[in-house]
Amino acid sequence: MISINSFLKQATIYSVSNIVNKAITIFLLPLYTHFLSPTEYGMFDFILLTINLINLTIALEIHQAIARFYAEWQMHKRRIYLSTALFFTLFVYSSFSLFVFLFKNTISELILGDRLYSHIIVYSIGMMWSSGIYYFAQSQLRWQMKSQQFAISTFIFTITTFLSSFFFVRVQNLGLIGVINGITVGNTFGLITAILYSRNSYGLLFGWRKLLSMLKFSSPLVISSVSIFLLMYIDRIMIKNFLSFKDLGLFGIAYKFSSILSFLSLGVNNAILPLIYNNHKEINTSVQISKILNLYIFFSFLIMSFISVFSKELILVFTTNQYIEATLIIPLLILITIISSVSNFIPGLFIAKKTKLIAFINTIVAIFSLVANYLLIPKIGLLGSCYANIFAFTIGLTINYFVGQKYYPIYIDFVKIFKILFFSFLMIGLSLLGEGYYLFSNLLFRLTLIIFYLIICFIEFYSKKIIINNLGATFKYIFRR
Repeated sequence: MISINSFLKQATIYSVSNIVNKAITIFLLPLYTHFLSPTEYGMFDFILLTINLINLTIALEIHQAIARFYAEWQMHKRRIYLSTALFFTLFVYSSFSLFVFLFKNTISELILGDRLYSHIIVYSIGMMWSSGIYYFAQSQLRWQMKSQQFAISTFIFTITTFLSSFFFVRVQNLGLIGVINGITVGNTFGLITAILYSRNSYGLLFGWRKLLSMLKFSSPLVISSVSIFLLMYIDRIMIKNFLSFKDLGLFGIAYKFSSILSFLSLGVNNAILPLIYNNHKEINTSVQISKILNLYIFFSFLIMSFISVFSKELILVFTTNQYIEATLIIPLLILITIISSVSNFIPGLFIAKKTKLIAFINTIVAIFSLVANYLLIPKIGLLGSCYANIFAFTIGLTINYFVGQKYYPIYIDFVKIFKILFFSFLMIGLSLLGEGYYLFSNLLFRLTLIIFYLIICFIEFYSKKIIINNLGATFKYIFRR
């Protein structure tokens, strides 16, 4: 049975590993932004975007089949399923890497706008291959509930990425190539660690029928995943086409700071999905999910408000004045992250195996996003992309919630959420009033706003008893361990 304690154990481990990972990413920003111009950072961001799309498509989302059915497979059959999926993933990534190498000039012109950058494409092949296999191997640790091993592999990836990036960028002065090489080295060490921890799950085994059964479930999800990808990244594609790589670089930096929220969200999401899939038949599971969701939303909006209020200081500390314009869109990008992450608490369609319906819904929402970005970005620039995504993700969440209720009802108090959202942006707006004061007075004013905001949310929107009990249970469980 799913429980708060079980969730907290998994979420704490995932969150700590994610905090380390994201913290190192933030600490790498001074290195990146001092050695890369906004235009070069925009190119790097677009390469990562392209690799993310490749990771969603060429392996046909086979890891999603493992996620859904791992708990249902008999113990003696799991090894052949996992081995089949691994060999299939290795084959498609290796084949696609060869294809990219053979057509590197054309791909360079398509992605970066000029064949002169084909050498960057060649270095990016290693990053693409290593990231795809690493993601697959690490996902298996999640579905096997090996959260500690997941955290260790993430930590090794993070540290080796940091050290190798510093060497290639600062010492060797390789610029964008150095950044790519650093991530490739990190992916490789993370992959080796993940494979070693799950080595008993693999063997020289392959089953065509097993492969087809997994792909039958996962293949329709490719359309869904691509639709989600468009929801998340169509703004960057449009920014590149309508604006410039410089604007894309500013957007990428803003997104990096907004991803600080993922310290919380990724840890929660990594923990909640395996617990839901393994315990969804239990009577009390939906109630527990609702409680966890309420606590998650409370802390998400608090983090959003704090980052937004002090976004200017964060930009100046970790980057340079070239990137100061990114502060304008940080609050909106964080809001998009919150809206998209809430969908993980609505598992009805996945539990009911309605993958085609999921794909249809996400495709419709992606079309909304595409049209909205197309209309708004040329008129109001980076703000237009944020407004378009807020609109699209809200539509997706609403449809997913009401359709999913039929298969697995989850209670969400939307009125309470909108109240918290209103007060969050009210506080962010009021914080701008302190811009004319001296630095100390300005900081004191904004800290006071944060404190009042926390008190209002605590008293008005949540039962004291619920918050105290949940936090009490959290600390009791952690210190007991």
